[in-house]
Amino acid sequence: MTVIDILLKKRGLTSPDKIKEFFSPQNPQKISLTAVGIKPSAIDRAAGVIKSAIKAQRPIYVYGDYDADGISATAVLWEALHQLKAQVLPYIAGRNDPVRGLSVNGLKNFKNKPLVITVDNGITGFEAADFAKKNGLDLIITDHHQPKQEKGKTVWPEAAAIVHSDQLAGVGVAWFLARHLRGERSSHLGGDDLAAIGTIADMVPLLGANCKLRPGRESSPWPKRRKLI
Repeated sequence: MTVIDILLKKRGLTSPDKIKEFFSPQNPQKISLTAVGIKPSAIDRAAGVIKSAIKAQRPIYVYGDYDADGISATAVLWEALHQLKAQVLPYIAGRNDPVRGLSVNGLKNFKNKPLVITVDNGITGFEAADFAKKNGLDLIITDHHQPKQEKGKTVWPEAAAIVHSDQLAGVGVAWFLARHLRGERSSHLGGDDLAAIGTIADMVPLLGANCKLRPGRESSPWPKRRKLI
């Protein structure tokens, strides 16, 4: 057994098909939502809220975590919404905030009752979600972290929509939402390079969809992004 065989086995790659897929990943545009653990009904609901906000020219904030996954996820979704002519701004949660990720303090920065979309955070932000509801802020949560468990049941914050998968990095979840929003134009509008950066930096297993998002760093039309890897 060669060193390569040993390394592949440690990754759980033992069949010829899995090994071939690892070295020659499928186009991520062809990956189904269910294959990565995202509910189509949830992403449809999120897209509906977002498109309504764009049509109404309502301000939208993409609320990201401060690590590489969160920042790249923010960039992926901001870029997609900007291309769709949304009035969108990024917001990165501060390192010194007492609560990491979605927080009441963070939401207090937003005026004019915007739509807030979290990326790579929010799944346990119950207090902030309650604050958003009481103050007229619509909230969409996209996250990959584990949700709260209470008496053997999964408990979710109250939000207009929750797009969740624990099979991806936070940027992966954001990328699939961006792909859904762009529709047929998705393959021509980028974001794969940013998804690769966040996926690798967050150290999620480079298997399945994560492996397929990884080559985005090589196909990026942006030299500065390619240099980040």
